[in-house]
Amino acid sequence: MKLNFLMGMTVSLLLAFFINMLPWGNHPWIPDFILPVLLYWVLFFPEKISLVLFFILGLMMDIQTSSPLGLHALAYVVGSVVMSFWSRKLLTNSPIGQLLVVFQIFLLIHSIIIILFWLLIPSYVFSIYYILVPAIIELCIWPIVRKLLTHPGTFLNGRKL
Repeated sequence: MKLNFLMGMTVSLLLAFFINMLPWGNHPWIPDFILPVLLYWVLFFPEKISLVLFFILGLMMDIQTSSPLGLHALAYVVGSVVMSFWSRKLLTNSPIGQLLVVFQIFLLIHSIIIILFWLLIPSYVFSIYYILVPAIIELCIWPIVRKLLTHPGTFLNGRKL
């Protein structure tokens, strides 16, 4: 059981990281594919996830995106803490309520990244567009990630439970 969990988590995080590494440029409509996967693992397996993992993945994202070191790391850690704090409320909500809570967490994480980027880089022009658009796209990705990671066999085969 533990080996399957670790393998599933590792494969899903590596796949999300490799999708993030595709050369799409720095456009606001390019979401952070690691974020929904990380939040899924925090929501359903909070006792098996370490904040060190979030910090290391955030540092890897900072290096990959040429951002100031610690920017994504801080945002990922804050997002994971908020997700673990709201996990019981999130799991008892309706699907629409869950989407609204997850959307707030996505907005919080992107707000932290963009505001810190704006404060650290003097030539950066702040735009709410860089907060809203990735959060909305990640919200659209969230049900797919949740379905894929919860029931990988049924999702890939197209069978119903």
